[in-house]
Order: sequence, then structure tokens, then C-alpha cells
Amino acid sequence: MRVFIAATICVISYWTPNLTLSDTVMNARTLLDACTRVDIDWVNFCNGFMQAAHDQAVGLGLICVPSGTTRLELVETFDVLASRLIALEPTLGEEAGMDVAIIVLSDAYPCN
Repeated sequence: MRVFIAATICVISYWTPNLTLSDTVMNARTLLDACTRVDIDWVNFCNGFMQAAHDQAVGLGLICVPSGTTRLELVETFDVLASRLIALEPTLGEEAGMDVAIIVLSDAYPCN
């Protein structure tokens, strides 16, 4: 699993601009917190964020999501798998939320 995570981060890093995390980049731990809130504003934010992660990952050819998959399913997948990954590898919580979301989605919806 760690090899997969490291390889995925390398692939994503190759295709995305080299950014340093700042106050404007949401880390994975903060994203996970936002995506587990019941407040409708946070639900809407998370739905939009997961749609963006989905679109980015599809554009990069990293995921193949079955037709009919909903944003709610993407969010639930992120919530469960990101929680597990961050528990296993706490430093992932400080990585960019978009990168971790793409890692999670590519693990859950691989292209075969």
C-alpha cells in the first residue's frame, strides 16, 4: 500500500504544478474534516471538491468510475479510505487534499 501511495503521489506531482502548501491549499486532514460535517454548506463544498478531484483524475487517466456513480458515493469513498490512510500514515494528512483525494479515488476506482 505504501508503494502504491508513493507511486501515485509521484504521478500526480508530475502532472500538477509544483506548489508549496500554504494557507490557500487545503490539506487532506482539513478536507476530511470538512467532508464529514453535517452542515449543508460543508456538504456542498465537499461534493464540489470531490467532483473536481474526480474530473482531474479522469482527465489524467488515473480512475475509471462506473457509470451511475454519484457524488455522494465519491464522498463516502473518500471519507472511509482517507480516514484509513491517514490513520496508517499520519503524514498524508498534511499533503494537499486534492492529491490525497485522487489517490483514494484511484485506489477505489482503478482502470483495469
